[in-house]
Amino acid sequence: MFRITRFIARWVIRLLLFVILLGVLCYVFKDRAVKYYIDVQLAKVTGLRIEVEKVNVDLLSRTLTFSNIEVSHPLIMKNIFLAKLSGVKAKVSAWELTLRKIRFEELEVNVEVFQSVESSDGLSTEIYMRKLAENIDLGTGFWEYAGVEKFNLTINRHQKVNLEIPEKIKSWRDLNTHVTIENIASPGDLLGVLNTILYGELGPKRI
Repeated sequence: MFRITRFIARWVIRLLLFVILLGVLCYVFKDRAVKYYIDVQLAKVTGLRIEVEKVNVDLLSRTLTFSNIEVSHPLIMKNIFLAKLSGVKAKVSAWELTLRKIRFEELEVNVEVFQSVESSDGLSTEIYMRKLAENIDLGTGFWEYAGVEKFNLTINRHQKVNLEIPEKIKSWRDLNTHVTIENIASPGDLLGVLNTILYGELGPKRI
């Protein structure tokens, strides 16, 4: 009986040590894991190339902070520069995470420059963004998108270039726009807000 008790005690201790070690590893690599999701997984869903310089995950405040983000157009548009974001800050719902859903209590996006591309064949960022807003679905895979309670979006500058000569800015305008919108249900609505500001009434008329 003593041997059985000692055997069980050893395995309980080993299991506890394993759980502690796993928790430490998850804590240490949490920033890298989130960065991988943004750089790789989100890029697969949108077709855009996304590079994040720095990621910080604060478990206590349930806040994700992303700094210096560069987004490029899809391959069909030669991966030309699309946008530079100085920062993105998101506060997630802990309860929704237990249900494998990503719901943002607050989402703040600061866009320094957004660049639209136009080609002589009629291909443009506007068309791509419209189709992306219609077709994007983040409900595949392990996580499911569950909406945004409060969305703060700032866009400072919008410029346009030709696909044939992207190094030359065709036109530009300083928007210096800031909007706050509540209860965005789908990723399409989220992109629709951006499309509305840049290209007119293409998305939700809640601005």
